Amino acid sequence: MHPLSVGRFPHGLLFFALLFVGFGSAQRIPAAVVVSPNTTRTCATGPASFPTIELDCKHHLEYVGQFNAEGTFSPLGHHRGWYNETPSNAGFSDSGKPLRRPAEVPAYVNLEPLEHVVQNYAPPVHASQLLSGKTKMAGWRDRVITAVYGHEQSLMAPQHLAMDSRGRLIITDPALPAVHVLDGKKSFRIAAGERRRLHNPNGVAVDANDNIYVVDSDLGLIEVYDPHGNFLRYIGKIDDESIFDYPTAIAIDRKNAHIYLLDSPRNVMLILDLHGTILKRVGRRSSDEVPVDFFYPSEIAVSADEVVVLDSAASRLQVFNLDGRLLRQINTYTSNTPGIPEAAVEMGLGIDTEGNIYLSNLRDSGVRVFDHDGKVLNSFGNRGTLVGQFDSPSGVWVEKDGLYIADTRNRRVEVFKIHSLGQELNKPVVAAAP
Repeated sequence: MHPLSVGRFPHGLLFFALLFVGFGSAQRIPAAVVVSPNTTRTCATGPASFPTIELDCKHHLEYVGQFNAEGTFSPLGHHRGWYNETPSNAGFSDSGKPLRRPAEVPAYVNLEPLEHVVQNYAPPVHASQLLSGKTKMAGWRDRVITAVYGHEQSLMAPQHLAMDSRGRLIITDPALPAVHVLDGKKSFRIAAGERRRLHNPNGVAVDANDNIYVVDSDLGLIEVYDPHGNFLRYIGKIDDESIFDYPTAIAIDRKNAHIYLLDSPRNVMLILDLHGTILKRVGRRSSDEVPVDFFYPSEIAVSADEVVVLDSAASRLQVFNLDGRLLRQINTYTSNTPGIPEAAVEMGLGIDTEGNIYLSNLRDSGVRVFDHDGKVLNSFGNRGTLVGQFDSPSGVWVEKDGLYIADTRNRRVEVFKIHSLGQELNKPVVAAAP
């Protein structure tokens, strides 16, 4: 285990660490990271590795940095080679469960997580105030131990992603369970689980006012929180019953204020307004206005004028206009044997401003990129811990020219810049960091 991860710290290095490790604080996300482009460009011919790869003759990706397990953004350092960059994770227990803190640190020690917690208890449960605070000696002790071991880890198994208008990255983390809102020193998480309003966070989306919409698959509801994590309302709840079966994924068209929700076992896509009124049902049941065959649709993404659905059991993408009319289908089969298609195990789905589609794959820990018409432009990534590598990548989010990929088993979110090759190549490219 890496000696500076949240694992067993070598006791012989404790004194050295106390001398040379300063007391940490939450890291500000940098406004920009400057990277230099290649002076010549060639069209992509197959899988490539980072820090820069070509997608096609018009686009390339540049690695920018990562949100690590502590929830802070780490840009690619110019003083280190990209191949030395490794994730900051806390390791896993023998049962495979991610660890938040080392076993040798007592539970009463506060490792000072960089997020504050918004509890959102379900009534009639409510938070109670502690009768006494921490002594100065205990606070000093906690700061010293945090300096040695690092902050308590925030990201356990990041999955679905969204970004609001403030540039805050929002992540569902069912392994914790929680929803993280990463915003430097102002980061927080909405706690989920027993006695909370939120039980099992799955898909997530944000409206034009930065309200957060979280799909709770266990409760069969959408839960809406304000930008500060305070509960606002349920969508899909009538008395104590839910009108959804097992919703999984959500997307919001912020311009038209429409919600697109997948109720996977029912093989239906619902179009709703922000208050939860169902405007249209897309599926094959008799009550569905738009007849479309789904086979357990699991992921959804929306662009300026289209909605893309990953119809996972059928291993295809179905592309709709914003009114739910089917426009085209894209096969996503992979094959190990010529002539014998094999269904891919895909999860993350995103669309860039030019209609290119990014699809992550749990089996090979890679990402494939399709153009607007379904042609495969390229693929990148493989299993590993270096930059541009993944271990079970799940959620994908595209914000303008930024690509965010939830690297679930590595407990991080990797960030890439999408470049157009129409840019001037004699000038350095500024890759905006989140």
